[in-house]
Amino acid sequence: MVSIFRRKLNIAIANLQTNLNSIEKWTHKWRLKINQNKSTHVTFTLRKENIPQLYFNNSIIPQAETVKYLGLHFDKRLNWKQYITKTRKHLNLKARELYWILGRH
Repeated sequence: MVSIFRRKLNIAIANLQTNLNSIEKWTHKWRLKINQNKSTHVTFTLRKENIPQLYFNNSIIPQAETVKYLGLHFDKRLNWKQYITKTRKHLNLKARELYWILGRH
């Protein structure tokens, strides 16, 4: 017996693949080229199940655990741990750059 989650996942993947195929036809018609090296596929879920592959221009869209979009880092569990870590590192570097003006105290 297939779980409700797996059934809904299969429906979502089928709908997504149908839309990717439509985009592929549209880009081919208008002679646009999509940079496939910058494309990734992240499924946002708390479950640890395997997600079926997605295809664009007959090549697999690689799956990733995290993705950066408009400066924000999203992981598959939608927590902000990686974003907060990277932001703290960035702010610590900026604070060190200001030490010569402010001094350590």
